[in-house]
Amino acid sequence: MNEDQKISQITFSEAFIKGLLAKLKVGNRRGIHLNALPGRYRSRFDLKDLDKIKPKLADTFLYNSLLAEPEFSFNISFDDIRMDKLDEEEKNSLFLLARRLSNAAYDSEDQFLEFGLKNFGIGFPLIIRRDANDPNKVIKAPLLIWKLHIEKSSRKTNSWHIKREADSPIVVNELLRNHI
Repeated sequence: MNEDQKISQITFSEAFIKGLLAKLKVGNRRGIHLNALPGRYRSRFDLKDLDKIKPKLADTFLYNSLLAEPEFSFNISFDDIRMDKLDEEEKNSLFLLARRLSNAAYDSEDQFLEFGLKNFGIGFPLIIRRDANDPNKVIKAPLLIWKLHIEKSSRKTNSWHIKREADSPIVVNELLRNHI
């Protein structure tokens, strides 16, 4: 047997392997599959935050695009917003949303370049429940996940495109299922 065919001498106990498999199947409460609220995460945003750009924009996206169309391209832009008419709190809120949308686009592109997969998705509806293992903790997890693409426009400032192709999957949140 040559060096390339040599099998590793490292051994793992059965308990270690079972523990590792359980962790992979269930994940942890800090991951996006069991904690989908944006909080301080830089690339997560609440869909309802789109209403800060234009009233009912989140509902338009959700009901007219995501739930209704197998294929769509949805544009998000600050073009119609008069920044000089906004107070500081509204400006800061829009600035935070812009940063989060941009970070989601950059993270998705980085993942694609590094691993060949785009990881942007929208989780809906959210299931909120106490964790059976630790009643002091709350699970905030999406039931379904729509795999989408997000791109930041290179031509226009504060403009993004969220796209869904006809073959883009809608998946059940397996980590939530395994956790329950």
